[in-house]
Amino acid sequence: MPGLQNQNWFDFGKLRFGWAEVGNDTEPYRLITLYENIQNFGSDIIYTLPGMLNNAKLRPESTNGWEIGTELRFLNNRIGLDFTYYYKKTTDQIFNTPISAASGFTSAMINAGSISNKGIEFLLTLTPVKVKDFTWDILLNFAKNTNKVEELIEGVETLRLANGPFNISVEARVGEAYGQLVGTDFVYDAKGNKVVGTNGRYLKTTVVQSLGSVLPDWNAGITNAFKFKGFDFSALIDIQHGGKIFSTSYMWGIYSGMLEETAAINANGKNIRDAVADGGGVLIDGVYGKLNADGSVTYLDKDGNPVDSPVKNETYISGVRWAADHYSGPAAQNVFDASYVKLRELRLGYTIPNRYTGPIQNLRISIYGRNLAIWGRDNKHIDPEYTTSSGNTQGIEGGQLPSLRSFGINLTCNF
Repeated sequence: MPGLQNQNWFDFGKLRFGWAEVGNDTEPYRLITLYENIQNFGSDIIYTLPGMLNNAKLRPESTNGWEIGTELRFLNNRIGLDFTYYYKKTTDQIFNTPISAASGFTSAMINAGSISNKGIEFLLTLTPVKVKDFTWDILLNFAKNTNKVEELIEGVETLRLANGPFNISVEARVGEAYGQLVGTDFVYDAKGNKVVGTNGRYLKTTVVQSLGSVLPDWNAGITNAFKFKGFDFSALIDIQHGGKIFSTSYMWGIYSGMLEETAAINANGKNIRDAVADGGGVLIDGVYGKLNADGSVTYLDKDGNPVDSPVKNETYISGVRWAADHYSGPAAQNVFDASYVKLRELRLGYTIPNRYTGPIQNLRISIYGRNLAIWGRDNKHIDPEYTTSSGNTQGIEGGQLPSLRSFGINLTCNF
């Protein structure tokens, strides 16, 4: 462009646009239901029907999408920007969905409706300092995806994707983000207070409700890299914001008394495991009330008499009862925010000058540590990153092993 020939601030610019339509299938042998050979009984060969009902009319998934973006560089490549906006819609999604075992099967392969995804991806590179022997580079990436179930099977508004082991399921619901955790919730009054009965225990909804999507609102990463003569150092921080997790480990850890919260000290200075009569027990946050058939709440005083305004709960319950209610009470007690900030990696290296290494070139030794720290967890007992398993059960945690730090040494060179 003539107007840009004599400037020194703009180095590179590119606009891009793409459109594609792609298909996706499933694993083999999903059209016809056949008998399966299982372990023989002595010399007798045994065949049985599988638990999954295959589908002779199964169609491949189809995804139609487009994206538009730009790549820009400024000030001798000291500043770089890469931005993308995308939209894609997937139809005839293939689900292995649970069905009634009375049918002879426990699940069935089906095509169901369409799902849309739209969002942005953003990459910013900066070099704030660049002098003879020292360079500081920053890389920031950000991604946000908005997901929506547009439609399911005709006449169906909700499709169960997976059952959790206890009190929770994952569903696709028309008009909502894919992967909703579904279970009983707290009962709330019009002012947002949690409602308890006069026995001091949380009330729960009479029907299951959406407790939030397992998908995060956005993800980001920040890398700082420094070079000084032959030394280099880098630090990577990962961030996730939003999303929900149901923790089966937490539910059972409270229920069984294995977690430290079950031996906490209450406002009376007593262990919650002590008898209520001795000042022990748990006082949960809420107001007295009862749930009416129409979903409204009638306020009560601590004696069970109707009142016009909320009365704060003053009734202690035993620690055992409080712990047991994590199983039998609202499932929402075991649902947590999946946000976190992680120190993903630290790396320190040194490249030995070639004049000291003979025929070996670029001899570099480095040490690193990964998954060194995590902040901002809603539940300190679990790592939100490792609760997303494969398939449709993501967002349901159970029996999770602790996440690990790792350390290592690298040696690289050229000949």
